[in-house]
Amino acid sequence: MKIHLQGVALLLTVMLVLLGMAKWASPTIHEALGPDGAIQATSSPDPVPGSADALAELPLTSDEITTLQTILDSIGYDVGGIDGIKGPKTKAAIAKAKADLKLAEGTSDRKLFERLVILTASN
Repeated sequence: MKIHLQGVALLLTVMLVLLGMAKWASPTIHEALGPDGAIQATSSPDPVPGSADALAELPLTSDEITTLQTILDSIGYDVGGIDGIKGPKTKAAIAKAKADLKLAEGTSDRKLFERLVILTASN
């Protein structure tokens, strides 16, 4: 009899926990459901593959990093050596260059690279 009471108490506890979790998740679930109760699909915030925005977000290749390091080094940023590897000093130099050029928060390294290539080519 004692085992049955413990089992019932455990079952009730699990049910209460599940009920609490359902109430906690209810707002999120409600947002995902449309007026007819079906899950709503939302468009992806990712850029369309092949578009200019998608290409601007591609990571730099090793050769491009080498070129970027060369440019940054030539205009006075410490990249810690030109080796095509985006190490801590190169990352710090990239962040400083973005800040100095007043580029928007979250600007991709590729956009910085393209901007510096244009700036150094015109000088």
